[in-house]
Amino acid sequence: MSFNIRVMTHNDIDFAMRLIDSVRWGNTRADIERSLFYEPHGCFVASIDGVDVGIVNSFLYDDVGFIGNLIVEEGVRGRGVGAALMSHAITRLTSEGATRIRLDAVQEAVPLYKRLGFMKEYWSLRFSGIATHGTSHGVRPMTEEDLGDVNGLDLFYSGFDRGQKLRRVFGDSPDLCFVAELGGEMKGFIMGKLGASAVRFGPWVCDPHYDLLASSLFNGLMSRVIGQRIWVGVPEYNMTSVNIIQGNCLEPLPSSLRMCFGGLWGFEKIEGLFAIGAADKG
Repeated sequence: MSFNIRVMTHNDIDFAMRLIDSVRWGNTRADIERSLFYEPHGCFVASIDGVDVGIVNSFLYDDVGFIGNLIVEEGVRGRGVGAALMSHAITRLTSEGATRIRLDAVQEAVPLYKRLGFMKEYWSLRFSGIATHGTSHGVRPMTEEDLGDVNGLDLFYSGFDRGQKLRRVFGDSPDLCFVAELGGEMKGFIMGKLGASAVRFGPWVCDPHYDLLASSLFNGLMSRVIGQRIWVGVPEYNMTSVNIIQGNCLEPLPSSLRMCFGGLWGFEKIEGLFAIGAADKG
């Protein structure tokens, strides 16, 4: 069977939203618009006989690629559409300089990714609950002038440059972004954005020597959205983050598996990554 794969445009957003709503991942139209802003040539649509049947997004951070939102119409699953979209995204990223490619895999997709050569890194834990008021010291709203320091801190712990994404998320939701300082020096930050059914927390990055500031960042954002449902994804090895979240009585959801193609990643400083940025964008 042959497929046609083309670059996604804004004319495809309605189709992409229909697929996203069908799997209930909680992404919004703004998420898709951000994807097209970040990578206008990196998001793809597959069709069979002129009928659109699937999507995938790819993002390039210097030599690190990330793939997300692989979704295929339920009626044509098992016919190779997903594998074709993945191969197209991998080829795009490697041809433009990616030496490693990462993704967050929902559990039913793990066998496909393993067949394509992806290996397990760690579980990306998911939690959700209702935001309550919490004590927050040393935390203040983020400003545009903070973005340079925010990007530097994020680069130190994540291992790759997400500055373009951080700036856009701040621009879209400045009231949901906070920084933590000690002695006039930035030690951490947290960003939030509106999802379809919950406020999504992340990225959440903090110097691990200051776990009280990390907790204050979480509480500061919670206090901004009291009474609303929140969602957060956490690397399994950051137990400080897990303890903060469980201490706020958030309930676990099904986890995703962070996977890597082209050799295991290993450059992150997980102890400072308290929450992922976005499961579909890295």
